[in-house]
Amino acid sequence: KKYRIKDGIVLETAKNEVIYLKLFFSEITNRVNITYQVQYQYAGSVSEIASELGALICFLYRFYPSFVGEETNREESKVKKIFQYLRYTEGFMSRLFEVEKKLGLRFSPTELHSISSEDQQEVEELFLLLCKEIPLRLNARINSTNATNVKMTDIQKELTVGSKIALVFVSDTVYDLLGQSFKIYTANAVFNAIIKAFDKEGDKTTVYYGDTDSQPMYISYSAYLNEENAREEAGRNLAAEGKYINALTGIQHVKSYLAQ
Repeated sequence: KKYRIKDGIVLETAKNEVIYLKLFFSEITNRVNITYQVQYQYAGSVSEIASELGALICFLYRFYPSFVGEETNREESKVKKIFQYLRYTEGFMSRLFEVEKKLGLRFSPTELHSISSEDQQEVEELFLLLCKEIPLRLNARINSTNATNVKMTDIQKELTVGSKIALVFVSDTVYDLLGQSFKIYTANAVFNAIIKAFDKEGDKTTVYYGDTDSQPMYISYSAYLNEENAREEAGRNLAAEGKYINALTGIQHVKSYLAQ
């Protein structure tokens, strides 16, 4: 609705819109004041939130077409931050919707009020792993080598302490995200593993491995909705594939979104 108050004109949505928006056009300063709030409780779906945010961004462009330029004052800096927040949130909701479709689930918009930074990071990583099918590098240095069913891909006739080995293994992770529980399976490749020692008992050999300060161990992994696909991927020599060797972390991918 549009109405006049002292010193200006107001454009305002209904109070119960998914995106509440109020614009005050001052006839004294010739400036526009923005008030907005994303109200997840009024949305019927995650896709509706993404759509409403996209419409809001397009609408605001009419009043701030030059916000992408270099800020000349504090007000322009504030407006630019608003657009950055809205664009990231719209992008995040769109990616969350893609994850929804891939998993065959439906996340409740009301759960988004209390979403944590850890949950947001999980959504971003699930989008990259399942929707974009991009291997990721684990965002931590390995401090434990306790893994079951680890397969050595560099088969050597004779193990040597100090030599480098490549390892792959399959694991699963149970998620509890936005009120939904589900499991995914990962095919993992361990890089820069150095044999520290090994024990032989008959046909069984136990290998103890670690890394060096100059070349820390790290894991790159891809994800699947069923264990069979993960095992098929792990059955190949992942440690020789460039997409695993040069994989980026989920955080590095997110930073590239924010930089756009």
